[in-house]
Amino acid sequence: MTTELNNSDLIETGDLIRQIREAKNMTQYELAGRAGLGEKTVSHLELGRNMKLGTFFTLVEVLGVTPNDISPSRLTANSADSAFRAIEEKYLTLNEKQKAMVCGMMSSIIDNILTYN
Repeated sequence: MTTELNNSDLIETGDLIRQIREAKNMTQYELAGRAGLGEKTVSHLELGRNMKLGTFFTLVEVLGVTPNDISPSRLTANSADSAFRAIEEKYLTLNEKQKAMVCGMMSSIIDNILTYN
């Protein structure tokens, strides 16, 4: 099982961002300013263009939502366990230096999730 975002996932995430932004009576310009992004970037994100992880967490914070609130339903459904097993299988193929790097990144990601969820 892959956890990479496909085009429909990105479109769903962008649509969720737009819906939440509009529900908060915020313009794209206002969201961009609060998130330190360009207005064109916000427009592209809402249209389902690719998003950096840091941008994702910035939007979570600025919109005052949890990561699950703007995550594709495919990733928030009961697929977490099988996704984790697939990641674990890939992890086991890494050398020690790569494993240490992954652990550092995962720790940071988990800290962000716990902070904003």
